[in-house]
Amino acid sequence: MYGVSLLQPQLEHPPDRAVCPVRGCGVSAPWEPGPVPSAGDRRCPLHRIFLSRTSFRYERETDNLLWTGRPDLALLGAARKGTGERSFALDSSPGAVTWNVFRWLEATGGLAPLLEEWLGETVLETAVAYWGYGSRNLELLPHLRRTRIAFAEPESDETRFPVCIETSGHFVAVVPRLGPIRPGDEESGRKRWEPERESDWLGDVLMPHWRELLDMRLAAALLRVWVLGSYAAKLRGLAFVLLDISPRWANRAAGESFEGGLRIGEDRRLAKANWEDVYDFAGESSLPDADAIRIYLREKSAGYSPDGRLRRAFSPEVARTVTRVS
Repeated sequence: MYGVSLLQPQLEHPPDRAVCPVRGCGVSAPWEPGPVPSAGDRRCPLHRIFLSRTSFRYERETDNLLWTGRPDLALLGAARKGTGERSFALDSSPGAVTWNVFRWLEATGGLAPLLEEWLGETVLETAVAYWGYGSRNLELLPHLRRTRIAFAEPESDETRFPVCIETSGHFVAVVPRLGPIRPGDEESGRKRWEPERESDWLGDVLMPHWRELLDMRLAAALLRVWVLGSYAAKLRGLAFVLLDISPRWANRAAGESFEGGLRIGEDRRLAKANWEDVYDFAGESSLPDADAIRIYLREKSAGYSPDGRLRRAFSPEVARTVTRVS
């Protein structure tokens, strides 16, 4: 895995070429605009990565994963079955970051104490599902399927939440993001989300102006999680929490970006977390592999800016902030 200490701090690409970002490497490959390739000759044979000008893709996706034991890969394979989540080999993959962090928390028993800090209340036990699949039998999952039927939503990546956590009193839907929520840059050509059924529930959980929020990047995904997750939690008889987790440099919470578009209540709320909270938590714990997760978060890159400058994904040196719960 190539972290920032192994990557060149500044890249200068020849015309129509992409340079390998690993320090000391002089390999370049043909370049053309578009997604980072996953096959072909646009690769560095020395470091086994496919090249672009702003990021790179590992030849083997396990090179981008921390937990690759047989039980881990079996769980991840089952979780991804039937989904379109194929980006784990991409250096800037949100899916890979989500798996690396939450699988460590789940496997070491660190999830409950950190979740207590994020939620501001006692968490006695947790059961986790990744992309709609859990190693334990979550009673919530049938209710998520019922929810998709109730809203006429397809079983797709957008309705398979990356991480679901069930506690004795809560259903927590984790919305992992590696960047900010910004107005005016939602993907062009993307079909606007418009629920076909359960309009009464929309009125219960969303303010009347919610459609105005759909032009913000990531907002449609967050609104969908809020609507479907809260409905599934109601069916299960649990309180709902949307846990918005982002880097500290993108610290504006989803609730702030939505400008009051969500109806918050005793049985549904927003909680804010940062990836760097995990770094701090690991540093204060004696859990297995705590050093590995700290190195991973400290070294993780966010690719290169258009002018060739290497960017860090996270900023663990920034002072810890108080968790915000709406």
